[in-house]
Amino acid sequence: MWRSVNELMLVRWDQTKPASVSNLVLLKFSEADEHESRSLEDIQKEEPEFFARVTSVLKQAESDFGL
Repeated sequence: MWRSVNELMLVRWDQTKPASVSNLVLLKFSEADEHESRSLEDIQKEEPEFFARVTSVLKQAESDFGL
């Protein structure tokens, strides 16, 4: 099954850190705009489960790639 990827972009999870395997998330354009307008502290307060999941996956990527 093919799905459109035209609306997706890689965005830095933490805007203060450079783009890397352990700091990139794939979001829709609308989600990316929202993400870039918020701080990680806001995301952690408002969406703790989402924050924990993304943080966990990025830490695993860091471990997997030996970063």
